[in-house]
Amino acid sequence: GIDEHFGKIIDYLKMKNLFGNTIIIVTSDHGEMGQSHGLVFKSRLLEEATRTPLIISGPGVKKGVVDSKSLTSGIDLVPTLCDLVGIPVPENLSGKSLKSVLTGQTDKIDREYIIVESSSGYQINDGRYKYTAFTRGDKEASLMDILADPGEMSDKVADLAYVAEKERLHGLLMKEIKKITEQVPAEK
Repeated sequence: GIDEHFGKIIDYLKMKNLFGNTIIIVTSDHGEMGQSHGLVFKSRLLEEATRTPLIISGPGVKKGVVDSKSLTSGIDLVPTLCDLVGIPVPENLSGKSLKSVLTGQTDKIDREYIIVESSSGYQINDGRYKYTAFTRGDKEASLMDILADPGEMSDKVADLAYVAEKERLHGLLMKEIKKITEQVPAEK
């Protein structure tokens, strides 16, 4: 259905001579688990629930660019749109513009990690490891090596070979959580 309706939108833009001057973004909310790991809902911070599609096309966007290296998030949409249309990116935004990748100037945006927040906890993902600090449930934390174990079947949080990675990511995550909580205004 989305293909059919998207086609109608594109046809309309072309009919009105707007297509060549329109940025089109296709994305979605995080998905449900679909019984992966025996789970249904998306409250778990596993790849099936945290990855979302992002397709951008329009003036200046190079055709055929596929970026599977950059760590991106929905917070990158506003800076990217501002940058693509030539509007200054507000300084207070935590997102990054993806323009350099979309235009073919670079093959990866400059970001060491991303933070994901859910009702079950906070996660830091550096592209290789994902460390999650849980705020609910019996488990305190998990550490996944998503390059060696893309199905996230083997939690390394208690594995002594991963202590350095666990401590590094835990420290970075705690700094980010502190920044997040300091930005939230106190309730009156």
